[in-house]
Amino acid sequence: MIRSISIGFNTMDAYDFIKTMYPGGNQLNTAIYAKWAGADAAYLGYFADDVRGRHLKQVMEKNGVDLSRCKVLHGQCSYAMTTLVDGNRTFHGTRKGVNAMTPIVLDAVDLAYIKGFDLAISDCYSNLAVEEIQKINDLGVPFAYDFSEEFTEAVLKEYCPHIDYCFLSCNQQGGEAQIQELLRRIHSYGPKVVVGTRGAEGQIVFDGEQFYSGKAAKADIVDTMGAGDSFTCSFSVAYTNSQKTGADRIREAMDFGSQFAAKVCGLNGSVGDGLTYEGELESLYSSEDGYIYKPYVKPFGQTK
Repeated sequence: MIRSISIGFNTMDAYDFIKTMYPGGNQLNTAIYAKWAGADAAYLGYFADDVRGRHLKQVMEKNGVDLSRCKVLHGQCSYAMTTLVDGNRTFHGTRKGVNAMTPIVLDAVDLAYIKGFDLAISDCYSNLAVEEIQKINDLGVPFAYDFSEEFTEAVLKEYCPHIDYCFLSCNQQGGEAQIQELLRRIHSYGPKVVVGTRGAEGQIVFDGEQFYSGKAAKADIVDTMGAGDSFTCSFSVAYTNSQKTGADRIREAMDFGSQFAAKVCGLNGSVGDGLTYEGELESLYSSEDGYIYKPYVKPFGQTK
């Protein structure tokens, strides 16, 4: 069993049309997904000390994620307003709390702790500056990083020398030839493996020698929240843990990632475990008096 640590932010994804907040945030997701994928998983980040932050922490603890290097900050937890259109999640506004606005700075104790892992995972929303990523890279721990769609050529050149497994969304990058050219260029900046995800169209992977095309696994889609994070995480866990080499190692990780992501699309929210609320959402951030939170049991909630 490999040890995986996710470093970055957590939040609540607010489905106001059903008055339910689901645990989210890319690194909360990948920490829990790593555990589900068979790794010994940990998370390093900051929690707010309000009811939402406490719920996020409890959900991670319930899933067996090590939180020993996390900090709890006084203040309100972030949330992202979310809707579903035919099962596809759409964000339409965020409110940043203390857990998302506080940059993560890794001290000597954090780095000694991270050095004991086989894989570190983060992304462009993590509040992790390139200087912090370089600290992780210097430890020799394989580092997976997802740029999503938030990248420019300058950003890629700055970050990629410190990244081992690079992920990015290629839905807006043109056809296969254009994507292959982009992945080849990114690989020249330093990553060992570059993965371009294309949603329902699957993935293209480049390892410096050849390109691999993968298909998205068949899924009974309930909610696509977390689909990208689940592929990033499960691919990275499988690739790091594999006893195979070359093309067999890549294809094994791609197949595992696609199947894993398909299962996540059958959940409500990224990881289930919704928290219901009553009243207007904005009011919850000025006063918690008079509002009720409780684990949501049905028809939405944990299905894994």
